Amino acid sequence: MILLLRGSWCSDGCLEHERIALLQLKFEFISSYEMPSRDKFFSSHDSDYDMPLWGVNTDCCNWGGVKCNTTTGHVWNSLLTGNNIAGCIKNEGFERLSVLDNLELLDLGFNHFNNNILSSLRCEELLKLSNLQYLDLGYNNFSINNLSFLNGLSSLKGLYIANSQLKGQFDLKDLGLSKLEELNLGLNNITEFVDSRGLPHLKDLEYLELDGSIINNNILQSIGVMSSLKDYH
Repeated sequence: MILLLRGSWCSDGCLEHERIALLQLKFEFISSYEMPSRDKFFSSHDSDYDMPLWGVNTDCCNWGGVKCNTTTGHVWNSLLTGNNIAGCIKNEGFERLSVLDNLELLDLGFNHFNNNILSSLRCEELLKLSNLQYLDLGYNNFSINNLSFLNGLSSLKGLYIANSQLKGQFDLKDLGLSKLEELNLGLNNITEFVDSRGLPHLKDLEYLELDGSIINNNILQSIGVMSSLKDYH
């Protein structure tokens, strides 16, 4: 009875409204050319990354890159990595994700995202993902000098934006990401943080990756006083 109150079940196990949202997401993303294969950031979560095959069977919990909670049936994990996604139809796309309000992990790495998709990433609907803990946007083509589009995703514990053409000065202090435990900004062109106090502000940060960026003395001093940090590259 409790489960029925939380959503309508599809006969094959997944929640019907979440299955529909995933299908809408599939058709509203704009594909690009074929991408090379890649190693997975989240090696413990196997997936075929077969977004084009979503809908072949009715149980969305068995679709490539989708994981459901075995008790509630809610989608909690969506790996859309390497699906040749270049963007989404204006005012659509990521707004569909708001239906997946139990989503904990979203992997959008190794696609063809550029600055044009940031308007969708900023949408209020995406910020309704209050349970989102891990977000991977690595190996895309953003070419930006700020992360303001992430402002509001306060539940994040892991953020991965490696090799995405981030450049210049960055300000982490006012993003509201105080729960971060893992941060990977490596292989970008970050020259400095506007306010070096932004790093110590991340009091739970245990893993920091800045490999490939130009790090000044202020950043090194900030890293030195981060008592929670266990691994730094």
